[in-house]
Formats: sequence, C-alpha cells, structure tokens
Amino acid sequence: MASCKGELYVVDFIHDSLENGRRFRVFNVIDAYSRYVFPALVNFSLSGKDVAEHLEWIFREYGVLRVIRRDEGPEFKFKVFRRVIERWGIEEEVIPAGQPYNNGHIESFHRVLRRECLDREVFEDIVSARMRISGWIV
Repeated sequence: MASCKGELYVVDFIHDSLENGRRFRVFNVIDAYSRYVFPALVNFSLSGKDVAEHLEWIFREYGVLRVIRRDEGPEFKFKVFRRVIERWGIEEEVIPAGQPYNNGHIESFHRVLRRECLDREVFEDIVSARMRISGWIV
C-alpha cells in the first residue's frame, strides 16, 4: 500500500483494435497513492526497450519512484528494462501469474478506460488512437 506520492507506480498493458481490425497495445503507468495517470504509450507492438524508454521519460519528467508493481510480462524481462530499473534503484513487486486482483489500481483503471473510451471510439489509425486515448486520460 502506498503512503505517499511517488512511492509506488503500478503498470500494465491493455489491448484494442483499429477500425480495420489491426490490434494495438496501450501501456499505462499510475501513481498508486495519488491515482495520477501518466501519459500512455500506444503502439502496434511494445517491446521491453519501448517500455524502458517510456519509464525513463516518466522518471525524468515526473520524478523517480521507489517501487514498481508489475506482472511477469515478457517486456519486463528485456535487458534494457532491467538496466533502467537498476540504474534508477527501483524495487519491484511482481504480481504472480493469474492474480490480476493483486494489481487492482491498474485493473480498475483499465475497466473504466475500456468502458468510457476504447469501447466507444472507432480508431481509424494509430495516430487517432494515441490522440483520443491521451485526450481521455487528461
């Protein structure tokens, strides 16, 4: 449980599709204490390198955190991701497979994002998906 801003960030992915059926991914980061949602990373595929670069940008823009809570996704096993976590001295809380309720902050956020944005919008291309998702988050 987070007791102050910047202590614990929760992260996860959600998927959706463009109008033509092509799937894309959204990587979200939330401060568990303040419930602040950082700008999302939206693209067709997101590698560990993409995730690491996005997190480093967040740390430079908003400050470094103490702990990151994540699942065991393959993106978090890339060397570049591991280096970022080590460089910034961040502890990790890894959610066991099949237990998304242990990351309730982000799961709850994704439920609302799905209901209020992703299920209501038709995304013509990845640029429109980025713009509409970013607009909804703000």
